[in-house]
Amino acid sequence: MLDLDDICLLLIHDAAEVPRHWMYQWEVGYPLVQAVTVDERECPSVWRQKLDEVMRNIDGELLAVAYRTGCNAFAHWLYHAGVNEQRRITGAILAAPLLTQWSDDPAAPENRARVNFRTALVYGNDAPQAERLQTIARHLGAKALMTPYGGDLNAHLGGWQWGMKLMQDILLD
Repeated sequence: MLDLDDICLLLIHDAAEVPRHWMYQWEVGYPLVQAVTVDERECPSVWRQKLDEVMRNIDGELLAVAYRTGCNAFAHWLYHAGVNEQRRITGAILAAPLLTQWSDDPAAPENRARVNFRTALVYGNDAPQAERLQTIARHLGAKALMTPYGGDLNAHLGGWQWGMKLMQDILLD
């Protein structure tokens, strides 16, 4: 049986997040948390280096939760990660990927990464490029989920009880 208190929540923040973002509520409200911040101005090798470093601090299984540039960083890291690192991931929530950073090149690492764990790519109900987000989810092997909420999913708590339910569904399904 899966003990949720033993799973580490890996939060991959976007440096441009607004103060009091919903991920910060998860950071203080979950028993085991590691967090890393990535910036869209950094190159993907810096993202990978940051994620490699934080992964060394996590014992056991984890659930990755990434926002905007964090989604891009996670996909780049995943493509380059070894099998043993990938096996530790129980699931992932990729919220509102930053499409300006997501390459159209099919050979780009973010388009060649594949998940072998439950993953939801989440976007707001008014996302301007929903079809592209659904294509990205399909390429990753993730489930595309449109939230019942609009915007860039960066409201203080707007709808993230829904996100907590999604996390439980991923971990307990």
